[in-house]
Amino acid sequence: MRNRLTLFAVLLGTCAAPLSAQTWEDSRVERLAWPELSQFENEREFRNWVRDVRRVQREFNPRAEAIPENTFIVAQVDLEAEECADHEYCPDKDDNREIIVTASRAPSVNMSSPVAITTVGGESITNNQSAGVDEGDIVKRIGDYLLVLQDGRIFAANFRTMQLTDRIDVYRRDEDGDPIGADWYDEMLVEGDHILITAYSYNEDASELSVFRLDRATGRLERRGVFLISSEDYYDTENYATRVVGDKLVIYTPWEPEDLLNRRNRPVVRRWVSEDDYDEHQGEGEPILEASDIYRPVFGTLEPVVHTLSMCDLGDLEGQSLDCQSTGFIGAGRAEMFVSPENIYLATTSANHEERDEPWDVCEALADGRPLPGNAPGVVFRLPMGGRGEPDMLAVRGEVLNQFSMDERGNRFRGVFYTAYPECNRDEHGTEWLPTRRELVDASLGSFTTTFRRAPSRRFSELPRLEGESGYDENRFVGEWLLYGTRSRYGRPPDEDEVDSDGLVMAVPIANPAAAASVPLGHEITRIEAVGTDAVITGYRD
Repeated sequence: MRNRLTLFAVLLGTCAAPLSAQTWEDSRVERLAWPELSQFENEREFRNWVRDVRRVQREFNPRAEAIPENTFIVAQVDLEAEECADHEYCPDKDDNREIIVTASRAPSVNMSSPVAITTVGGESITNNQSAGVDEGDIVKRIGDYLLVLQDGRIFAANFRTMQLTDRIDVYRRDEDGDPIGADWYDEMLVEGDHILITAYSYNEDASELSVFRLDRATGRLERRGVFLISSEDYYDTENYATRVVGDKLVIYTPWEPEDLLNRRNRPVVRRWVSEDDYDEHQGEGEPILEASDIYRPVFGTLEPVVHTLSMCDLGDLEGQSLDCQSTGFIGAGRAEMFVSPENIYLATTSANHEERDEPWDVCEALADGRPLPGNAPGVVFRLPMGGRGEPDMLAVRGEVLNQFSMDERGNRFRGVFYTAYPECNRDEHGTEWLPTRRELVDASLGSFTTTFRRAPSRRFSELPRLEGESGYDENRFVGEWLLYGTRSRYGRPPDEDEVDSDGLVMAVPIANPAAAASVPLGHEITRIEAVGTDAVITGYRD
């Protein structure tokens, strides 16, 4: 998707050192939270909270005092795409790996009637997780036309005549004819006859939204303008940051709390203008996030992030700005967004980076024969679409893998939450990889509340563990079932000795998780796709 890899090494004045216990259980960190879901009253209260976070971070890491606050030391390395880098899969011309697709119809258990899956406008061809919610992709359909996003260009082709009808550059041209625009173009969405291309621009420090219109009579493409929504860079290998529901654009952006202290740095939305007009228009832009739009943290976390959900009205794309409303929720660094036609869900946890990715205390507990530490408390925030209600939340534990770990169906929220344990050196004879713990939540939307309390154990159904776990998972809710299994590699074909040709998928009926059954595949899992109430599983056999 991107033509080069940019690596940033950033040293912050408040980096935390390894800790002696889970930070979310420390009383100093707990005092940084409010159990009631409520917004900051004003700028002063938000500033005081950020100040308190800084103080607690310094108490956990006294050495950080030697580095002035707000000091950044940045190194950048560019790896050009002309050579195959070490992290890339470089197939030989004679490399004929075989990919297998398995389709399996789940047996009927008479739990509920099958639910028909409709498409957006009756024309959507891309893999939408929820009917009525358009997700980003690089191939879309409007009427008789296929639209393909490739290398910063949109190609329009009439699929009935197989004729290319137009091609247009997403990037613009300066007065010398050189291309200008974002650093890369990530995804394409459609709404009516409009095509939306999202991107990120380091020059503008903003997410870029380029708007085009397709003339269905001629297949010609017309540029309608570019909007900029200031944000910090966001990129997820599996979950795009935008959705379209009806005439609403949903955008997820994360923010460091300190970056929001200066109100001039707060996100705004504005129409892009050329350099010739920049002086006349600079400073313009409608603010979309104030301190009073941010909800206070409901649990303590040592390294908080403001996770922002913005809803923008696409009904009027001719104005100088988009009408956007933003809501901020505070959690640890990782969060995943799932959007249904009625609600936006945001799942986050209280565990910081070290506690999630390097849970050394698990290994210490193993070595000492002590019980393993409990899961980090987490939460799923729910924000009704279009301002149809106030946000609420559901207390959980552990964290989701991606958007496919969540689902809404029949006025119920479903989620599968994970705790991944590390490979620990038990003794000089070897290591031990503890199987991932997976727990299913099936809760009514009425279970969401505005007061945070630790999630009761009865909310979770522990799921079967898998033999030969690799540390990578695929999961998907399909109708009244949850499917999950392990994959051998992340994002590229596996090496020969890594393929699990005896792979299987676990099929869990939501209404009766104890009746989970394993389905042998004869290949490992790369993706799980939903096709109505059935599933297609893709993976490598050798």
